[in-house]
Formats: sequence, C-alpha cells, structure tokens
Amino acid sequence: IDDFQVACAIDTNADNLIDDQNLNGKIDPLDYISPPLPAGAKVLAVRVNLLARTANEDQTLAPSTKPYFAAGITLENNTTPDTDRFRRRIWSMEVALRN
Repeated sequence: IDDFQVACAIDTNADNLIDDQNLNGKIDPLDYISPPLPAGAKVLAVRVNLLARTANEDQTLAPSTKPYFAAGITLENNTTPDTDRFRRRIWSMEVALRN
C-alpha cells in the first residue's frame, strides 16, 4: 500500500449542508478537506482513498507515468515518486454519515 487517505466534507455553520470549500456553487471532490478539521466542524461525509502498487517494477512502463490518475480521483497530498516504474491502482469511496 503506497497511500491511505481520509478527507472530510464538513459543516461549520450548523445548516446541515456540506460547506462549499472552493465556492463554485456545487458540491464536488474539492469540498473535502484533510484533517485537522476546524474546531466545531460537523463531519457530514468521508472520502477514503487507497493507493496500492505492484511488488515489482514494470520495465515497459515509462517513468513518471501514473495511469491511475485517469480514474479522475483526487489525492489530497500525493507523494508518489515520479521516477519509478511501479504499476498502481487506486480505489476511492465516499460515505455519507447518518448521524
């Protein structure tokens, strides 16, 4: 496992709606923030990202190729090296909390 991330969609003004963090008028992946969260924030949804890689490098894969980005999943703080030849797969799930 290369990376495991948790990001939260929060409500800071007690209206029980996800705050529009990027102020674009819609709820999208950029409205999720990584901990630490603001004091008093209520978590309404959680996004979990898991990035896994193969055990061995693939010599046919060009360095700096990251085909898993084609999935359109946003990693909050990606530190995956750009110089290796490992194949990676990414999984992401968003969960709305009931409480």
